[in-house]
Amino acid sequence: MPLLPAARPAIALFTGLAVVTALRPAPSMTVYVVLWAFTAMLASGAGRRIGLGIAALTWALADGFIENRYGQLSWHGPSDLILLTVLTGTALVVSTHETPAPASAPKELSWRI
Repeated sequence: MPLLPAARPAIALFTGLAVVTALRPAPSMTVYVVLWAFTAMLASGAGRRIGLGIAALTWALADGFIENRYGQLSWHGPSDLILLTVLTGTALVVSTHETPAPASAPKELSWRI
């Protein structure tokens, strides 16, 4: 059963918090790469609006818990702009990718009761 697109932002938020918590002692570039891959995975085929929401949530997690440690959101200039651009671009590219629908059974094989 495919993941409902409306549930993806909530999954992004809670799983992103778990990833940030688990990788906190790691160098920050490792955490950014994991969050980037995470954004791409969740935004894949979800549609533009949901993909942008996932990118915004991922940026907020990175800004609030990686850069500031206590969940405070603040603007750090060019580094935040680069991160936001990369996450948004990734979400837009992968969210417009459509997976083909599975083929349905031919009508002559359909059963009637």
